[in-house]
Amino acid sequence: MGFCQHCQKDWGESRFCGTCGGPLAPPAPATAPPAPAPKAMTLPQPPAARLHPYLLAAMICAALVFFTIPVIAAILAPRFVAKRAQDQFGVCSDNLKKTIVVALEMYGADHNQRFPLELSALLPTYVKKIPTCPAAEIDTYSKGYRVTGEGDGYVVMCLGHNHGGANLEPDFPQYSSSEGFRK
Repeated sequence: MGFCQHCQKDWGESRFCGTCGGPLAPPAPATAPPAPAPKAMTLPQPPAARLHPYLLAAMICAALVFFTIPVIAAILAPRFVAKRAQDQFGVCSDNLKKTIVVALEMYGADHNQRFPLELSALLPTYVKKIPTCPAAEIDTYSKGYRVTGEGDGYVVMCLGHNHGGANLEPDFPQYSSSEGFRK
């Protein structure tokens, strides 16, 4: 009926230990495991506030698009404007060289190297119409035409400051029958 405190052996109904002869202590009463403490009532917690990886990637892409495209456009816009001005100047030079000067030279050949007082005299025999400057979008050549000497020379130009975007002075391009294109 006891448990030896020295040998740590259980001898059942005996009052003395069979090994050491010491008195046996009554066995400790069997105790039930302690009851768990009641849980406090808790509300469900929302998941931690964190961005989904795809949403984060989409936000980064959107930021790149909305912030870098305007910066790139601001850098490139002046180049496009300058390129357009150069192209317009090229077309204006071609109008002068390939249309007006050719028509004037044909007129001069037919009239003993005498040139007309106005460009309108070239219509419709030598040219169908006087071209327009692409930058000014009007005929700037008629006002920029003048006969030199005794009618045996001429100067024709795109009159006005129409090609300032191409870093040119006013009244360019110019062509003189004695000097050719002026630069």
